Amino acid sequence: MSNPASAYVWDGARGPQYTNYAFRMSEVPLPATGLLLLGALGGLGLLRRRRGTI
Repeated sequence: MSNPASAYVWDGARGPQYTNYAFRMSEVPLPATGLLLLGALGGLGLLRRRRGTI
C-alpha cells in the first residue's frame, strides 16, 4: 500500500465542522487492468460485428 491520504470535509448543515478521514489507496497492477480493458473492448467489437451482419 502507498502512503495514507487525507480528505477534509466541511459540514455546512451544522456549521463549520472539519473531519479528517484517513484512508489508504492500493496500487492497481497495470498489466492486469490492461488485459481486462482489451478483453472488454474485443468483446464489444465482436458483439457489434455480430449485430451488424443480422
